[in-house]
Amino acid sequence: MLLVLTSLLMSMALFHYVRKFQNLNAQSEFNEITADGIDNIEARINSYSQVLTGIAAHIAVTGDISRSQYVEYMASLDLAREFPGLLAVNFISSVLPDEVPAVEAALSREYGRAVTTKPATDTAEKMIVTRIAPEQGNEGVIGLDTSFEPGRRTALNRARDTRDFALSPRIFLVQDDTRQPGFLLSRAVYADAGNGAFMGWVVAPFIGAAVLKDASAQLGQSYDLMVFDAEFADPQAVVYASATEAGGRIERNYNLALNGQLWHLKFVSTPAFDARFNAFLPLAAIVIGLMLTALLAMALKYSDCLLYTSDAADDSLRV
Repeated sequence: MLLVLTSLLMSMALFHYVRKFQNLNAQSEFNEITADGIDNIEARINSYSQVLTGIAAHIAVTGDISRSQYVEYMASLDLAREFPGLLAVNFISSVLPDEVPAVEAALSREYGRAVTTKPATDTAEKMIVTRIAPEQGNEGVIGLDTSFEPGRRTALNRARDTRDFALSPRIFLVQDDTRQPGFLLSRAVYADAGNGAFMGWVVAPFIGAAVLKDASAQLGQSYDLMVFDAEFADPQAVVYASATEAGGRIERNYNLALNGQLWHLKFVSTPAFDARFNAFLPLAAIVIGLMLTALLAMALKYSDCLLYTSDAADDSLRV
């Protein structure tokens, strides 16, 4: 009886060991694919930075921000194909309030239509979009005074002060009719290859969901993703959510610093991922253990029967 009980306990221990090993294996693989997901998001944003670096260098060296040159240069980059999620690249000029009428007149001549700055602001420095590419679908952005919103204004000032890239907090982009959370990635432009006077900013507007939805082949297959423009999973700061059904068993949370802005990323395994690490192996282990225990019990019972038969035979011979 003690041997059967020991075998039963060993079967239970094997079940728990196999289940723990399988869970650790699932968590390890999930850690790897979510780390790759973060790398892909960073790579996507960094590719936008490269676009801004190129156009900023071109403007700084040539000093040319004419409409035709700007559009021609940007057309050579093939933004839609090479940089998914990127809506356009703007050039924003720093304009004093008393310079606004002259800027409006110049823009009206260049674009062949009446261009007025909007919306009305009382800021001491106007941050006006004077160039954009592609122009088609973005016509309404020309003349936009981006100083009207604190988030945009703060990001532009940070880019100028640090001479580095600056990501805005989530905003709603003027050219996006869907009203999805968007962002501005900015870089200041200085003349003479960065050593001269401040010229303005190059800015890449993008919609968060457009950037994140296809950043990884594992998204939707192995995990669902929620991104928050905050340090934690704040429901009021959602940038993107891929999940359309109940999530799986594993969850990982990360904070990702991107050009002065902090995003919180929440990864949740999908049922399909969990199914790859189902309970079959632990159940198989305990079933086999129980079968072996049953066989052991039967063998011991059979051994007892043989011993009883042998003792009975010996007694009859003595009689």
